[in-house]
Order: sequence, then structure tokens, then C-alpha cells
Amino acid sequence: MSGQDAAALHDDQIDSIIRARILLADDDEFVSGFMKTVLVNSGFEVILARDGKEALDLYDPVLIDLVLVDVFMPEMDGIELIRELRHANPEVRIVAITGDAQGKGMVYLSIAKQLGADAILMKPFKAPEFLEVVHGTLE
Repeated sequence: MSGQDAAALHDDQIDSIIRARILLADDDEFVSGFMKTVLVNSGFEVILARDGKEALDLYDPVLIDLVLVDVFMPEMDGIELIRELRHANPEVRIVAITGDAQGKGMVYLSIAKQLGADAILMKPFKAPEFLEVVHGTLE
């Protein structure tokens, strides 16, 4: 293999990492817009879902590398979505996210972790913290 071929292979590997596809399930337009902007600006492809049911309909284990799940959503909450995703694909990578929700946010994030979330994140968060969790979960 020539040096040029090795460089092309390296570029392809970088491109596949940068172009990871993320399914983002959050009913809060402001928060999902913030997360999508941060992710797209960092080179990720993002598919938005407004609730757990829509996220489950959009989930494709071949196309989706990571699912970001808000715990509190209409139609199907994040806890149920995590259960369904794990049932559909035990290898799916999931980050559960929530706000404090009247002091119960950490309780629900603990439940999400027990059900198979690979990582948890409490709102509000800053872009660097968010990206650190995303990158860590994708590795």
C-alpha cells in the first residue's frame, strides 16, 4: 500500500467518524435545536424526532450510530423508548438526557442507566460537556 493509499484510508476512517448519524429525540424545540446545531457544527448528521414514538419509527440500526433520548416526552417517554431500542438492538448506543423535573431528574436518569443507557446527561449543559458525552459514547 502506498503512502497515498494509506492517507486516503485514514481520511475515509476520519470521515466515517465525523459523519456519525445521531437520532435526537426531544420534544423541546429550543433544546433540540441547540443540540442539533452543536452536533452539526461538529460534523455529525442529525435526525430529529419530537417524541419517543417518532424516534422508534425513525430508528434504523444500520443507519443510526447513537440515540440521544430525552426522558420526559409525549406519546412515548424516554424510559419506554430505551426499553424498545434495547429490545430492537442490544448494541445500540444511547445517551439519556433530562432536566431536573421537580427534583426527580437524577432518579429517572438512574432508571435509564439501569435499562441500558450508555451515558446520562442532566440539563442544562454546555456544548463542550455535551460533546464530551457524545464522543465518549461513540468510542
